[in-house]
Amino acid sequence: MLKSLGFCINSVEVFSYPINDRSKQEIKQRIEKNWISLTSRIPPEIYDIFIDDLVNAYMERNPPNQSGLIESEEGWLEIQATAIP
Repeated sequence: MLKSLGFCINSVEVFSYPINDRSKQEIKQRIEKNWISLTSRIPPEIYDIFIDDLVNAYMERNPPNQSGLIESEEGWLEIQATAIP
């Protein structure tokens, strides 16, 4: 897609790092901070219910370990490209 828009791709990398949350509240805060493009589109009247359901589903898939930490991994895609003159 980038080539068709006039860019030359220099590099493509996927980065990941561990996340250790201590509570549902920490997960909720991370979602609200990192996923602002998603959360800003949720109608205010269902926002709290939506976020709570999302956190509960997340915790079902990532239950606390023996130390009480909720371990998971987060990642992002980084693309470096140069506009073709």
